Amino acid sequence: MTITPITPSPLLLGSGLLLDRGLIAGSEANKVALPVNLLRGLMVLVAIGFQCFLVNAQDQQQAVSGIGAQRCAILTARVTAGTNPNDTAAVLTWIEGFISGLNMNAENDFYYDLTSIPSEQQTAQILAYCRNRPSESVMNAGLHLAQNFLAKKPTHPR
Repeated sequence: MTITPITPSPLLLGSGLLLDRGLIAGSEANKVALPVNLLRGLMVLVAIGFQCFLVNAQDQQQAVSGIGAQRCAILTARVTAGTNPNDTAAVLTWIEGFISGLNMNAENDFYYDLTSIPSEQQTAQILAYCRNRPSESVMNAGLHLAQNFLAKKPTHPR
């Protein structure tokens, strides 16, 4: 009877299956244990990081108040019903303040120019965003407006 040594595939080595079942022992186990333990540690760090990301996103949403915290569906319904023509003006005013706050970030080497497109066009872009994404917040509509339609100008002209 001849015993043929098996060469484990990288997939089996990476998963630690052979190590856990005792199919690899001695110096081979030491060679495999370090990468397997590093992989397991990395998976734990990724899982913890993902949890922190979720908490950070929730904290950020709670930091927004006023009109920007509302869902787009509320804005769209009010505009469609025509309840108050000042609704869109109030939303645009909130978004202008929000974007002005973004512009105050000292780390940016640019600012969003709120005068680069007329306010009517800004309102139209906000409403279009909200119609297409009713579950999103009005704040996200403002971010979309700033990042996709407003001109970026350098904070320190050369």
